[in-house]
Amino acid sequence: MRGGTPRTYSVDELTGFGFQDSTTFAPKTVQLEGKPQRLFVEIIGDSTFFYLQRDKAFFKTTKTVEQINKKDLLPYLQSLTSASAKWNSDLHLFRLKRNSLRYFAGNNAAGKTPTVLFVSGGLFTSFNRSTLSTEITLLNKGQSGPVAATSANISAGIFADLPIWPVNNLSLHAQGNYGKMRFNETRTFPDTRYDFKVDLDFARLSLMPQYTLSFSKLRLFAQAGPSVLCFLKTDSQALETITEGDNIWPALVKGVPVSKGFMFGLEAGAGIGFFYLPKHYFSLSISQANSFGKHFNISNQSVTVSTNL
Repeated sequence: MRGGTPRTYSVDELTGFGFQDSTTFAPKTVQLEGKPQRLFVEIIGDSTFFYLQRDKAFFKTTKTVEQINKKDLLPYLQSLTSASAKWNSDLHLFRLKRNSLRYFAGNNAAGKTPTVLFVSGGLFTSFNRSTLSTEITLLNKGQSGPVAATSANISAGIFADLPIWPVNNLSLHAQGNYGKMRFNETRTFPDTRYDFKVDLDFARLSLMPQYTLSFSKLRLFAQAGPSVLCFLKTDSQALETITEGDNIWPALVKGVPVSKGFMFGLEAGAGIGFFYLPKHYFSLSISQANSFGKHFNISNQSVTVSTNL
């Protein structure tokens, strides 16, 4: 733009141009619908790929600039890497997408072979040991103290892994699951017995950065981040029984104050994945989650089995 007046350039008037985000374009003659056309295309890597956004088409440079499709991608990537490259067995995981090919081209040019990342999602089941910690006050003694109850439960849900492309080996693991926790506990004191139960139907949402290392068909990963525990249905009851000689006085008392709402917390875990098919895997992981509330806290240890779809 000169003097506030925009100017349009033809393909043959410029050798290329770029933007502040490092995206660069160059004029190339490409084959489209069987006809050669000279157009501006985006350069990916050191001219490893060219991308025409208008047609969502990718091109490779051989003797000419040829369009590349899904079935041609793997042989082309193999031709660009040495046979001894660490990630050669994972090249089939690259997708014909801009970010995926930028990830390949940038690391290949730098001589790096990080974990091959790709967008995936699937299902998981968790086997949990949950612990509810709170405080109780006895009507008989007027004393208060900590109490904890445990619940063995199962939850199930869905997950998604989204690569964080500018950082090697790093992705964002998002998951949501549903389950039911049933807590029952009895505390005995001199002349007093306290029984309480808490039922919680819950949904948990977690958003965790995940770091992954690959070893052929095996992958090791670690993840940590915030989580939100949402209570969909709640119930709390308590019974205090006082004994004086042969006399017994049971009384319903106020239970643990629970209601529909949210608890915020942190979750961390680690695991191992195995590719049983070229693009499909299952994984086994362990995790620890802690959620904090005004009247009680919940800690959760889990063993999780998952598979992508």
